[in-house]
Amino acid sequence: MDNIGLIFGILGLLVGVFFLFFFIKFGSLWLQARASGCPVGVVEFVGMFLRKLNSRLIIDVLVMAHKAGAPVSIEKLQAHVLARGNVTATVRSLIAADRA
Repeated sequence: MDNIGLIFGILGLLVGVFFLFFFIKFGSLWLQARASGCPVGVVEFVGMFLRKLNSRLIIDVLVMAHKAGAPVSIEKLQAHVLARGNVTATVRSLIAADRA
């Protein structure tokens, strides 16, 4: 019986460490996206971290596009960053074309 308690204790500690790491690394970005009305989940942040993408740039551009009313998905922005594209200039041109 003690082994089961130890296993659950270690598992709980690992989950706690994961959430602590997440909120230290991505807490402000998640809060900014949530407050701006852009629902970005934990999975997207973990994916950006594993792909070594600049999550600050992607969230800033996503919020800018959302505030301007341009329909842009986070997956498209991540793909554009992976293709070495200039995401900020692309979204700004989308916004300008949408307003014209």
